[in-house]
Amino acid sequence: MDLKSGSKNTHQDFLAQVQYDNGELTKVNSQLEETSGSQTSYDEVIAIQTDNNSFTYYQRSDKNGQWRNGEWETIDLDPDYFSFLDIIYKMSDDLTIEEDDDDYVLSLRSQNIDLISLFSDELNLSLTGVDQTEMEKDFEIRFVKKTFYLKGFDMDLNYSSDKGSLSINIGGTYSDWNKVKDSVFDIPSTGNA
Repeated sequence: MDLKSGSKNTHQDFLAQVQYDNGELTKVNSQLEETSGSQTSYDEVIAIQTDNNSFTYYQRSDKNGQWRNGEWETIDLDPDYFSFLDIIYKMSDDLTIEEDDDDYVLSLRSQNIDLISLFSDELNLSLTGVDQTEMEKDFEIRFVKKTFYLKGFDMDLNYSSDKGSLSINIGGTYSDWNKVKDSVFDIPSTGNA
């Protein structure tokens, strides 16, 4: 999963390779790089489910930095693939569908849908000072025709008035189905070992 989001002052790149077992997240390798103004932050995590259903994690805040490790009772990866699909299924009456080469493309039927509320948890969206009905919304979702796998999405939310302007762009791609190599979950060496 590759997720990019941004506004005029903030840009975020999130890359995750994940492994599920019967719909349950069991392994994660993720990198998050965020630029806000002139500040850039980085966070990388490898988390592996243990026998007692908690997660052993390894984390660093610099691409070449020292790994630290610990235990988490749970792990929350947003957007979660299956939760994201559930939201799309709930939106089915609000979407149109077209075919484009090897993809099915779903788009918004109208501007009357509250994308901010629907995706508040999965995409960490919130809005203050502006009502969502004042936002111009564009949302496109692509599925691979052959497999029906989610291929990606693009969401654009724009607002402009005498109060000011706001532009939010979020896009994500999903790929390499059943091709994630176990080596991406290899346990790194830490200063604790």
